[in-house]
Amino acid sequence: MFAHSHGTVVAAAVLHDYGGQADKLLMFNSAIPSEAFDPTLFNTATNNHLVHDDWVEYTNSCWTARWHELFPTGDARNNLTWKGRFSAIAPICVNFYSSGDEVLELYEDAHNPAWYNGVSPSGNWGERYCWHKQEIWKGRKSWLDLSIVGPSYWSGWGFKKKAHLVRFWSAAEANAVANPQVFATNTVFDPFPPSITNATATRLETDMHLAQGIPALSPAAGSIALSQMDIPSYDMNSYVSTNWPVGNRDADLQYRWLHSDLKNVAFLFVHGLFHEIVEEGGLGE
Repeated sequence: MFAHSHGTVVAAAVLHDYGGQADKLLMFNSAIPSEAFDPTLFNTATNNHLVHDDWVEYTNSCWTARWHELFPTGDARNNLTWKGRFSAIAPICVNFYSSGDEVLELYEDAHNPAWYNGVSPSGNWGERYCWHKQEIWKGRKSWLDLSIVGPSYWSGWGFKKKAHLVRFWSAAEANAVANPQVFATNTVFDPFPPSITNATATRLETDMHLAQGIPALSPAAGSIALSQMDIPSYDMNSYVSTNWPVGNRDADLQYRWLHSDLKNVAFLFVHGLFHEIVEEGGLGE
C-alpha cells in the first residue's frame, strides 16, 4: 500500500482499525505525528516548539495532549492521544521522509509561527510550516481567544474562560494543584465540543477529536527517521543533487526535497527513490 501526506493517516487507520490487508505500508512525506509510531517521541518539555507560547508557564499535566492520562483503559477519553496510535502496524511500515520537507518543517525561531511565516513572493502562499501551524493553532479558532486564524474550535490550545474572557485557571493556580486528577473534570483547556468528555465513543468519534483538537507533541513522521521502531527510513532529501530543478523556489528551499517533489520533479532526478520503492515494495519479484 502506498500513501502520501495526510493520505497516510487514512491508510494507517484502514490497516489498524478496519482490517485492511497489506504486506507493507509505504509512507511518503507522512503527516502522521511520529509519536503515533514511537511513543518515546512524545515530548512534554516546555521548549518543545509544538507547545503553544501561552501554555509554556502551565504545568504540562493540564495540557490537552496529556488529558488522556487521567482516565483508565476502557474509557474513551484514554484514547484521546496520538501517542502509540499506530504502533501496532509499525512492523509493516516503511518511512520515506524528507529532512527538507517545507510543509512538515517546524518553525524554529519561536514557538508560534505567525500566519505569514512561510509565505513568499515566489508563489508559496503558506505551505511552509503549515503542519506546525495546524498543530499549534488547534483550539485557537475561537472568539474566546479573539483569534481569526486556526484550524478548529475543538479542544486544543484554547483556554476555558469565564465572563469577560478571563481564564478559569491562571498558571499559578494550575501549577499549585497537587493531584492532576483534578483536571479530569475541571479542565484548563476549553472542552469543546462537549463530546470530548464522553466516557464512551466510537473510534470515528475519537479520531475526530484527534484530527481537529488533540495537538501532537512530536514532529511529523514524514520529516524524521523512525529507525528506533525498526521502521526502514529513507531520507528523500539525500537524492537532491546540484542539478536539481529549482524553478522559482526561494533561495533557502531550492536544493531540498519538498513535500510534493515525488510528483513535481521529473523521473530523471528522482529515479533513486523509485528504485527504493521497487525494492521495499517487492515490485521486482
